[in-house]
Amino acid sequence: MRDLVIVSIVAFNGRAFLPRCLEAVLSLTYGPIQIHLLDNASTDATVEFVLTNYPTVEVIQSKINLGFAAGHNAVIRKTRSAFVLALNQDAYLSPTFVEELVAAMETHPEAGIAGGKLYSLRNAQGNGRGEKIIDMTWLDIEKKRRFGCYAQMQPDNEECSVSRLVFAMDGAAMFLRRSMLKEIQFEEEFFDEDFFTGKEDLDISWRAQLLGWKCLYVP
Repeated sequence: MRDLVIVSIVAFNGRAFLPRCLEAVLSLTYGPIQIHLLDNASTDATVEFVLTNYPTVEVIQSKINLGFAAGHNAVIRKTRSAFVLALNQDAYLSPTFVEELVAAMETHPEAGIAGGKLYSLRNAQGNGRGEKIIDMTWLDIEKKRRFGCYAQMQPDNEECSVSRLVFAMDGAAMFLRRSMLKEIQFEEEFFDEDFFTGKEDLDISWRAQLLGWKCLYVP
């Protein structure tokens, strides 16, 4: 029997994005998958839309905007699974995205975090085609502690097509091993909630590596 994967989506006024995001998750080749959506007090009827059109999605309503980190933490605390995919509301996945990440994590038991290649939609045409421009691959850090994303906003290249261990993965589609999350948690937090939104992905990757876990880029 294959391991359960929880897809955690933190939504904030995301009704316009969620159909494409949720349809892509529902079309994944991997199973079993459960989708949990935490809504951060949206004012665009996101909750009503999801409950009406996607009844299999477990919706958690927050009366206040908890932010990205606390939102995902709420889903992680509520669920039990071998893996958690923290997914942005405006991202959508290729059908084999989760299947390939699970296979890579099984091959690399030392990896606590994994992620794939994310393309930017800025250059996409109405049919979704156009030159593939990279939005995110992996995050590097310099000795001066400045960080950057390798090949961001550049055309896809051969180097980005090679799997490798990296410093950090981007939080837009971050695949997390549950046993790693349990080991790095501090005061019942997995993502550090001091980061309301942004840089929490760099932080969790750094803390995981300090405890011996690896970050794996899977193109």
